[in-house]
Amino acid sequence: LGDAYQQRGDWKGALAMYERASALNPSLTAALIALARIHYYQAGDLKQALELVKRAQSLGREDPVGTHLLGKLSLDSARTPGE
Repeated sequence: LGDAYQQRGDWKGALAMYERASALNPSLTAALIALARIHYYQAGDLKQALELVKRAQSLGREDPVGTHLLGKLSLDSARTPGE
């Protein structure tokens, strides 16, 4: 459902659905990556996005989107003093 909300541009609805999915299944990598993307791209919350993508990566599943996002977040974090 999160994807459907996201496609309609309803980021708050998507966020709620991904949070619910993550709460129901904490090892659902796709939900954590989707949450990280929303926190980063829509809310501008680099710290929260980085925490979520690191949690997804710690689950040990290969996820190219997560790996790319982690690289981008790490680079942006290094560029942002105080983060």
